[in-house]
Amino acid sequence: MYFHAVSVSPLPRGALVALGLTADRLAVQLPQFADWLHHAAAVATADWVGPHRDEFDRRVRLLTAALLSARATVAAVGSTADDLVHASP
Repeated sequence: MYFHAVSVSPLPRGALVALGLTADRLAVQLPQFADWLHHAAAVATADWVGPHRDEFDRRVRLLTAALLSARATVAAVGSTADDLVHASP
């Protein structure tokens, strides 16, 4: 029995390059999106008092955490795409 090299990438090289570049740009922008969300929430709630304020703040915290945790996933996708580009002949 013997093994032979097969392509590990079902995507064309150009698509992998584009995916890697897009993921790299998005990974940089996600923390900015979290900052914008935090700023918008602070402006929206400056004078807000009431029963729904705590729930709003909780949701903003959850969204901020989701944006920041997505950064690691997006960076991993970009890294994998880059690895596949460099691994292909």
